[in-house]
This record gives sequence, structure tokens and C-alpha cells, in this order.
Amino acid sequence: MELINKRRTQRRDVEEECFKNLGQALMIKGYTLLQAFAFFDTDKSHYITCSEFEEGLRAMKVEVSSRDLANIFNILDVDKDNRVSLDEFERRIEKYMGQRGGIVKDFAEDSVIPKEMQAELKRDLQKEVVTEIAYNDFGVKKLTA
Repeated sequence: MELINKRRTQRRDVEEECFKNLGQALMIKGYTLLQAFAFFDTDKSHYITCSEFEEGLRAMKVEVSSRDLANIFNILDVDKDNRVSLDEFERRIEKYMGQRGGIVKDFAEDSVIPKEMQAELKRDLQKEVVTEIAYNDFGVKKLTA
């Protein structure tokens, strides 16, 4: 049993180190949490797939084994739907980038909003936030009425 606990601790330390390296690499690039999410979400689907995450890490020259990649992605994918939403991404990455996230969470989990509407609002806010990033990435200004 002691050996199992020791290996768990070692695995957690390796994963923690990977997240720390990722956070530092994103900060060095000058990315905010939203820009980091957009960097990985190459197909602009508002979700990061494991292959997008792997490609992004490779592009940033963050080296991880395929086993560590799977473990890290699994940690990011809180709801286990094989993709990472903005909310899931920011919950895990914010502490390693030294930024406070909660962009989606703060609005969608307001106690005034009925519970049944919170999930829908959260999805809509994620789409709006990522769309705003896409406009900013290409220097396109949104027209406002």
C-alpha cells in the first residue's frame, strides 16, 4: 500500500510540474487565460480536444510524454466529455498563470439566476468570450450599434 501511495504522489508531482511549465510558457508568450484557450482551440469550436492540446504543447515546445499528456488532458476534462471547455480550462490553469479566471463562472453562477438557466447561460457566455478572442486575434473590430 505504501508503494501505491508513493507512486500516486510521484505521479501528482509530475502532473503538477507539467501544469507549472505550461502556465509559465503561456505567461512568457504574454497570453491571458482567454488568449491561451484560443491558442489551443484551433478549430474555434469553443472546446479543446486532446489532439489540439497536443499540437499546442508541441508548438510551444512544452515536452510531455504521451502518458503525461493523457493524464493532464484527463485532469483538465472535468466532465469527461473528451473535450475541455473554457470554464474547465480556466479552473485548472489560472493558478499557474497567476491570473484570476472566473470569467464565465462569475456571471453564470450568480445566485439571482435560476439554476435551470445557469448551464445555458454558461454555454452562451463561453461562446461570446471565445468569439471576442477570435475577433481580437485577427485585428477585426466588432461593429456596435
